[in-house]
Amino acid sequence: MSSKYEKITDLAKRRGLYMQSAEIYGGVAGFIDYGPIGAQIKSNIVDLWKKIFVESHPDLVYLVETPVITPEQVFKASGHVDHFTDPVVECSKCGRIYRADHLLDELGVKTENMDNEDLFEYFKRGVKCPFCGGTLGQPYSFNLLFKTTIGPYASSVGYIRAETAQGMFTMFKRAYEDLREKRVFGLAQIGKVGRNEISPRQGPLRLREFTQMELEFFFDPDDTQNQLLADVENSTLRLLCENQQVVSEVKVQDAIRTNIVCNHWLAYFMVLGQRFIESLGFPPESYHFLEVPTFKLPHYSRQTWDLMVKVDKWGWVEVAGYSFRGDFDLSAHSKLSGVDLRVFKPLEKPIVKKRLRFKWDVNKLRSIYAEKTGLIIARIKSLDDDEVRVAVESGFLEVDGIKIAVSDLGVEEVTEEEKGIKYFPNVVEPSFGVDRIFYAMLDNSYT
Repeated sequence: MSSKYEKITDLAKRRGLYMQSAEIYGGVAGFIDYGPIGAQIKSNIVDLWKKIFVESHPDLVYLVETPVITPEQVFKASGHVDHFTDPVVECSKCGRIYRADHLLDELGVKTENMDNEDLFEYFKRGVKCPFCGGTLGQPYSFNLLFKTTIGPYASSVGYIRAETAQGMFTMFKRAYEDLREKRVFGLAQIGKVGRNEISPRQGPLRLREFTQMELEFFFDPDDTQNQLLADVENSTLRLLCENQQVVSEVKVQDAIRTNIVCNHWLAYFMVLGQRFIESLGFPPESYHFLEVPTFKLPHYSRQTWDLMVKVDKWGWVEVAGYSFRGDFDLSAHSKLSGVDLRVFKPLEKPIVKKRLRFKWDVNKLRSIYAEKTGLIIARIKSLDDDEVRVAVESGFLEVDGIKIAVSDLGVEEVTEEEKGIKYFPNVVEPSFGVDRIFYAMLDNSYT
């Protein structure tokens, strides 16, 4: 008897919902086409998300668009070049490559918090290749970014973006200026992203190219005012907290007061996520927010909640991730680019401060650092008091991998009247996967 998944897949092919991409050539796992009906359904999902997250927040959330191909420096700053990896293992006999932790998960081994060496210990105990029975080797980390070159030069490296978010962070300064220096606003983007998954075997739930709907919401971390919170504070969130086994229903105001949800803007957008999912026909018992354990948090996140929905074949699957990213992204891009991405907040009453400042001779710097001089000066200008102090104490300042001796600069103590402060805005991010929602809708409605 056919499974529900097989019936849905057959229906999708017959009705033009979705099908294997490049099917006449045999296709490649992780890529699908949407037919006439499927494309319209997908468009309707996107339109509903825009209505709830963007259009219902005029003068607060703005829709933008950025390129799919992204320069390497962007993903170096974001941490993706170093951290966006999964463990893989290769069969020494047939050469097949598997996601190492998933292979053990299927055998009932709990791989949470295991590194590559821990995984290897299990393979040494006799776990074999499921295809040919061959010996599995040493697991290693595989980067999921699709790499390419921009133009004819091999040195001009780019990547297909793994998330739409980074384009919004790199355009933040322009958006902030264009919006007349609003200190609270959101940028939303809908578009294609790519992740070079090792062995995608879950249909539309795990693709190598898929559509994201993301919102990066920027705010002052010291400002607890949230006028929109009054609209949702009596709403209930369905939460499965870390170290709990049962979903609990918690009022928004209680979740914030007890720090279950660590930020009021995060809680607000979580309510919108529930409204969005329910508007798509999911009953309350078919979804909840799962708190990501501390040891599994992405490198950029202070707290993450995954919006989970239930499907027949795979149980609970993630269709959205809600992360409190703090100032990780803007501070990282500011550091690597040398461009100050902080915003200015005026003080009610100016204060007088003594502080250390670098001074420099442009010609001297140019004679030592050549074309890097402009980048170095931009970085020096963006330094805050703590960064200057650390550089003076250590004897050098590092910019784009270059160590500049403090002796090549100069240090002076200045007295300044401070009329305001500069800070990096914090960020709350709701990130939705359209394709997963599409399949989960079919699974939820198929009888």
